[in-house]
Amino acid sequence: MNNKVSYRYARGLFQLAKDQGLLKDILSDCQLILKHEQNKEFSDLVMNPTLSKEKKQKIFMEAFKGQVSIKFLDFFKLLITKGRETHLFSITKTYIMLYNKLKSIIVTEVVSATPLENNVLKMIKEKFTSLGEIEITQTIDKNIVGGIIVKVGDLQYDLSIRNQINSVKRAFKI
Repeated sequence: MNNKVSYRYARGLFQLAKDQGLLKDILSDCQLILKHEQNKEFSDLVMNPTLSKEKKQKIFMEAFKGQVSIKFLDFFKLLITKGRETHLFSITKTYIMLYNKLKSIIVTEVVSATPLENNVLKMIKEKFTSLGEIEITQTIDKNIVGGIIVKVGDLQYDLSIRNQINSVKRAFKI
């Protein structure tokens, strides 16, 4: 149920933004909201069913006035009115997905044990430019020991030392 609701609202927001030429503005708003997903206080505010609609609206408006567009503030008011504010994070993620699809942006995740230098990220980006515009997100995972894992859509290129060790173990049935 959550996915259908999120998709429906995200698609509505996307169409409104497209019609009014606000695609990038709303994208920025969605990205800003997603930065607060890990903020426990904000998540509790959004998810709290005992907090009145008016109180949620007031807190949200005070917190984000001047940071997000008026259209996005109006959209959040609509979510609260309809009792759908608990879907806020999945709606924003879906909006970003719709935007990326429209603009042919492929989000590529690069996982490494340590932060990669810009020239390495640039080489990875150039490798996949034939697929479309590449946007790289970098994740640090000490468990891969060394090397990198590149995730492009449904494909995953595992060039990590952990994978190589596991391959040797499988070869020798250790």
